[in-house]
Amino acid sequence: MEQSYYLQSVIDSIPEEALYGSLFKYFEQSRKTQIGFIDQTIMSEPLPDEASEFMEMPAGSPSLLIRDESYLANGELLAFSKQYYNYQQAKLFMIKKVH
Repeated sequence: MEQSYYLQSVIDSIPEEALYGSLFKYFEQSRKTQIGFIDQTIMSEPLPDEASEFMEMPAGSPSLLIRDESYLANGELLAFSKQYYNYQQAKLFMIKKVH
Protein backbone atom coordinates (compact mmCIF):
# COMPACT_ATOMS: atom_id res chain seq x y z
CA MET A 1 0.00 0.00 0.00
CA GLU A 2 1.36 3.41 -0.93
CA GLN A 3 0.47 6.88 0.26
CA SER A 4 2.02 9.65 -1.87
CA TYR A 5 1.88 13.39 -1.51
CA TYR A 6 2.96 15.89 -4.16
CA LEU A 7 3.66 19.52 -3.36
CA GLN A 8 0.95 21.65 -4.91
CA SER A 9 3.37 24.55 -5.26
CA VAL A 10 5.29 22.43 -7.80
CA ILE A 11 2.52 20.28 -9.32
CA ASP A 12 -0.85 22.03 -9.15
CA SER A 13 -2.93 19.10 -10.42
CA ILE A 14 -2.52 15.55 -11.69
CA PRO A 15 -4.97 14.36 -14.36
CA GLU A 16 -6.48 10.91 -13.81
CA GLU A 17 -4.91 9.46 -16.97
CA ALA A 18 -1.43 10.26 -15.59
CA LEU A 19 -2.12 7.93 -12.64
CA TYR A 20 -1.93 4.85 -14.90
CA GLY A 21 1.70 5.28 -15.86
CA SER A 22 4.84 6.86 -14.47
CA LEU A 23 4.04 10.12 -12.70
CA PHE A 24 7.67 11.17 -12.91
CA LYS A 25 7.63 10.67 -16.69
CA TYR A 26 4.42 12.71 -16.87
CA PHE A 27 6.00 15.50 -14.79
CA GLU A 28 9.12 15.57 -16.96
CA GLN A 29 7.23 15.53 -20.27
CA SER A 30 4.19 17.69 -19.61
CA ARG A 31 5.30 19.91 -16.77
CA LYS A 32 8.84 20.50 -18.00
CA THR A 33 10.32 19.44 -14.68
CA GLN A 34 13.41 17.31 -14.24
CA ILE A 35 13.58 14.72 -11.48
CA GLY A 36 16.96 14.86 -9.80
CA PHE A 37 17.11 12.23 -7.08
CA ILE A 38 15.11 10.24 -4.54
CA ASP A 39 16.13 9.63 -0.94
CA GLN A 40 14.75 6.35 0.41
CA THR A 41 14.74 4.87 3.89
CA ILE A 42 13.80 1.21 4.41
CA MET A 43 12.71 0.14 7.87
CA SER A 44 10.47 -2.30 9.70
CA GLU A 45 7.36 -1.01 11.42
CA PRO A 46 4.14 -2.44 12.87
CA LEU A 47 1.37 -2.23 10.26
CA PRO A 48 -0.98 0.71 11.00
CA ASP A 49 -4.76 0.32 10.97
CA GLU A 50 -5.33 1.98 7.57
CA ALA A 51 -2.79 -0.30 5.86
CA SER A 52 -3.88 -3.47 7.70
CA GLU A 53 -7.39 -3.37 6.26
CA PHE A 54 -6.12 -2.78 2.71
CA MET A 55 -3.49 -5.53 3.02
CA GLU A 56 -5.88 -7.91 4.81
CA MET A 57 -3.45 -8.37 7.70
CA PRO A 58 -3.92 -7.74 11.42
CA ALA A 59 -3.03 -4.25 12.63
CA GLY A 60 0.36 -4.31 14.32
CA SER A 61 1.68 -7.11 12.08
CA PRO A 62 5.32 -6.71 11.04
CA SER A 63 5.76 -4.81 7.80
CA LEU A 64 8.49 -3.27 5.71
CA LEU A 65 8.12 0.46 5.20
CA ILE A 66 9.86 2.52 2.55
CA ARG A 67 9.74 6.27 3.03
CA ASP A 68 10.96 8.35 0.17
CA GLU A 69 11.43 11.97 -0.73
CA SER A 70 11.65 12.92 -4.41
CA TYR A 71 13.53 16.03 -5.46
CA LEU A 72 13.79 18.02 -8.68
CA ALA A 73 17.17 18.56 -10.32
CA ASN A 74 17.33 22.02 -8.69
CA GLY A 75 17.04 20.39 -5.22
CA GLU A 76 13.40 21.40 -4.62
CA LEU A 77 11.23 18.78 -2.88
CA LEU A 78 8.59 17.41 -5.26
CA ALA A 79 6.93 14.58 -3.33
CA PHE A 80 7.11 12.25 -0.37
CA SER A 81 5.54 8.86 0.20
CA LYS A 82 5.17 5.86 2.50
CA GLN A 83 4.97 2.36 1.03
CA TYR A 84 4.01 -0.60 3.21
CA TYR A 85 4.95 -4.18 2.25
CA ASN A 86 4.06 -7.56 3.72
CA TYR A 87 7.42 -8.68 5.10
CA GLN A 88 6.63 -12.32 4.22
CA GLN A 89 6.22 -11.51 0.52
CA ALA A 90 8.62 -8.63 0.08
CA LYS A 91 11.36 -8.71 -2.52
CA LEU A 92 13.11 -5.42 -3.07
CA PHE A 93 15.22 -4.31 -6.00
CA MET A 94 16.31 -0.70 -6.33
CA ILE A 95 17.76 1.31 -9.13
CA LYS A 96 18.47 5.01 -8.99
CA LYS A 97 17.95 7.23 -11.99
CA VAL A 98 20.79 9.67 -12.50
CA HIS A 99 20.61 12.39 -15.12
